[in-house]
Amino acid sequence: MANEDDRYRRGRETVLRVWGPEDGARILDRWQELSPDLERQIVEYMYADRWALEAPAPDLKTRSLVQVAALVALGRATQLRVHLVGALRNGASEREIVEAILQVGLLAGFPTSWDALGVCNEVFAEERARAGRTTDEPRQDGQD
Repeated sequence: MANEDDRYRRGRETVLRVWGPEDGARILDRWQELSPDLERQIVEYMYADRWALEAPAPDLKTRSLVQVAALVALGRATQLRVHLVGALRNGASEREIVEAILQVGLLAGFPTSWDALGVCNEVFAEERARAGRTTDEPRQDGQD
């Protein structure tokens, strides 16, 4: 059980790192409320076993962009919103995210990109407001 507890702890730490302490805690709480069993599976497998991997695995920014692309192709707008925030927190710029979504549209269809860009505009505006910015430019104090 100690090994499983370590795995669960490592997964929770990764969730908090990917989304930041406040949003990460909120996400974990929401998963726990919905289904404690599913929450544990997500935390242990997705975050402890996959997201916490070190090099040569991709960095968090690249992983986030891959998640965004997959969710766009699958048309999963609710999860896309969450992973857009994660991508921004993990260092992806708005422009990089938009370009990834445009690439998905080449294979998944332009309406797929169009719908996803609508979600992006909402999330980008919310995140700019939260950070006190009006553009995609990094904050002057180095915080992002």
